[in-house]
Amino acid sequence: MPATSTTFADDRPRGKSGKVTIPMAPPPGYPPKHDAPPATAPRDEGDNDQLKVTMAEYCAWYEYLLNPHEHQGPARWQIEDTRTGSSEQEVNNRTTDKSTESHPFETWTLTSVLDGVDPRAIYNAPLVLARSSPDVIESVYNGFTNGYLVSGGGATSTDREAGRTSDTEYEMLLPLITDFMEMRKGWVEPGNDKAHDWEKAWARFAVGNENVFLALAEGLVAYRASYLESRRALDETVKGLVESFQKKHEAPDGSSVSGFVWKVVAVASAGAVAGKLVPGWGQVVSLTLAAAVAGATEYAKRSVPADTQEVQDPGRWADFVMAADQAVRTQMQQFAQAVDGIRESMDTRIAAIRDGHLMDPPERDESIKDMPPTRREIVPAHLNDGVTRWLDTKVADLTGNCTVYQSAVDAMASADWATPSGVFPEVAAARERFASRVRELGQEAVTKQRTAVERLRQYGDDLRWVANNAAANEEANLQIVNNLLADVQAI
Repeated sequence: MPATSTTFADDRPRGKSGKVTIPMAPPPGYPPKHDAPPATAPRDEGDNDQLKVTMAEYCAWYEYLLNPHEHQGPARWQIEDTRTGSSEQEVNNRTTDKSTESHPFETWTLTSVLDGVDPRAIYNAPLVLARSSPDVIESVYNGFTNGYLVSGGGATSTDREAGRTSDTEYEMLLPLITDFMEMRKGWVEPGNDKAHDWEKAWARFAVGNENVFLALAEGLVAYRASYLESRRALDETVKGLVESFQKKHEAPDGSSVSGFVWKVVAVASAGAVAGKLVPGWGQVVSLTLAAAVAGATEYAKRSVPADTQEVQDPGRWADFVMAADQAVRTQMQQFAQAVDGIRESMDTRIAAIRDGHLMDPPERDESIKDMPPTRREIVPAHLNDGVTRWLDTKVADLTGNCTVYQSAVDAMASADWATPSGVFPEVAAARERFASRVRELGQEAVTKQRTAVERLRQYGDDLRWVANNAAANEEANLQIVNNLLADVQAI
């Protein structure tokens, strides 16, 4: 039997090892004669994804075993004996055609060794998984991680340098507060303290709300990692089935594969991993690392010990298929449970964020406009120019961020997360619950963000009102003084 992989010195696509992987050939003397089922072409997840290769091998074997009339290999003879009743006999190699021989009292009918087997799980699992990772995930992830305060998307080079050398964990938070203080420079009356308090409350909410988007992005990474882990587990299961086919095919006619124990490759508990992929708020894991996360980090640390299922009759071909079919069903149930776990962990994560920050953006504080009518305790021109220079630019950048966030939520809503599956309805349901929750939480955060940005804009209008009225008061006071001077001169 040829090996499952060979190294060639050519330019064909290669995996990370540099080897070119080719599908295992069907048994000798049996070229494929039928169209390959769609299960041989699941979604491509990169050059290290072996599921396509494995499914092609499985489908070649399945086609071979299902059509005993086209070769002299494995088959099952159904025997009807007028004296003893029905019986059957499986053989690996046929040298004669029993159906044409004369058997007193017996009728021999050639059938497949897989007759009576319905391996819908193996056939459908790759297709269901392929539909479980919509193409929008990457764009949604990028949208949710496009933060301004947390990830510093709108920071200047000076801002970033200040963020790196400051005590704050958020790249833009210190420059933001510093800019606002510079904007109010020269304002020393009580309204200034109230303005400072409002800015702190606003920043506290805004940072928390951006962390909600990061938590949603984190959930997408966990989902993606669980999806890739499920593909890996499926690949291992089907690969084990193909290897069992090969060993059985090479065994002497009528013998069994002794000591066979079917190992179910368990899917790691993604729910336990969600919330641990990002080491800290403001440090975002790239979506491209999801495969590594699935194979080498938290998933590997939290892997579930493999269950085992002993095949009742290791001498029958069908037993291998039925054991693998059951293993695949178990894995798909685990995938659905993992997706639900990610959703629940995401909810917990966001609740903790909301608890540690303001739940809603602060209301306008109109009292900052209460100014002493006769005292000059503000530099009107500086405050007015500062609003234009610092606050207005923040409002513009944050408004752009709201548009990006909304686009991410809309993209999430545009994808088909509930493609029905008659074989694995639990997977379709878990996917839809996850996607719906991400959309709900994302839209809620976008709405809050828009309100916060609008209130920041109104805050700027209030500061302009203060500056303009201070200037008017100053001008009026100056006029009074000039009038007094004129009166004195007249006297």
